[in-house]
Amino acid sequence: MPRIMIRPSQDRMNCSLEWPPLPGEIFRLNLPEAIVNNEGGRWGVREIKPRWEAGPGGRQSYDVEVPGGMRLHVRMQPFEDYVDIRYQVTNLQTTPWTESLAFTCFNHGSVPSINDFELLRTYIWRKGQPYRLIDIERKFSTRPLVQLFGIEGARPWHEIKFVAKFQATPPEPCEPLIAIQSRDGKHVTGVAAHPALFLFQNAEYSCIHSCPTFGALKPNETGEALTRHYFLEGTAHDLKKRYDEDFPA
Repeated sequence: MPRIMIRPSQDRMNCSLEWPPLPGEIFRLNLPEAIVNNEGGRWGVREIKPRWEAGPGGRQSYDVEVPGGMRLHVRMQPFEDYVDIRYQVTNLQTTPWTESLAFTCFNHGSVPSINDFELLRTYIWRKGQPYRLIDIERKFSTRPLVQLFGIEGARPWHEIKFVAKFQATPPEPCEPLIAIQSRDGKHVTGVAAHPALFLFQNAEYSCIHSCPTFGALKPNETGEALTRHYFLEGTAHDLKKRYDEDFPA
């Protein structure tokens, strides 16, 4: 099977993807929407204007620096049924960060065979058990289509200022994987971050997020993280099995 095809947008932190089993349907990724720390630092579309560079095997990457803020390296590598995105973030401020993260996005709004605005086919897992988002307890805020989830074993969500401000996180955490099953049940997509800090979903755009943490960073210290985006033929159960094989506990 051919590799997943990536088309980055110059001067923007996003790209479109095409997966051969679903010709003509366009997935979109934001890599990331923003880099955020717990001290109030946030760098997004206004500050980051990446110049993408192509590499072997369909690879796409960029490097960008915000003087006095942060340095970011992103490398995106496609394979037949997944895409790996590796992030490196360096603290260029004179004060330490107690927490730092990438707010990433996997958007299915333009994928009619998979998008799930009703949350009937979007899954998370808690202690190994699958749950459809339509079936679980939600914590509603002023943005009722948005929901966040803490990660089992990770920093509590209320200690992450970016997450806490949404006031839309139920108390029970989950695993780092979030997925959407296709309408016909034959395909499934998903994303998992390592190390993961929280999940995010927005039913308005049928987007799912597994957001990585770079942890606490001292001045000039660099943190690294990975997000893996899956494109599989099969079910949500098949994706969970694959995820457990890729990232054993």
